[in-house]
Amino acid sequence: MDEYLTKYSNIFSNFIKQNPEYFYLSISAISLLFFIGSIRKWDWIINKNGNYYERGMFFWINIFGEKLVRLYITILSATVTIICLIIFFYYKSF
Repeated sequence: MDEYLTKYSNIFSNFIKQNPEYFYLSISAISLLFFIGSIRKWDWIINKNGNYYERGMFFWINIFGEKLVRLYITILSATVTIICLIIFFYYKSF
């Protein structure tokens, strides 16, 4: 199992080294998914069940409230999406 994981991670690493613009495209796609999820109030963005990944987020929700945390995620993901798309198109123009 580790051999396959190492093999495919090396293939991915080599592809990103040869084509760095696709790294920015993939980051922008992920942040766009977070943007849409926070706008649409998908549960996996801020899970109210208290799952393991949400414990760190639970601290911020208790301090600022769910609406403000969602707003922060929305603004941050929109900013990352825009910056990564600008960098992607900058690389593609050369």
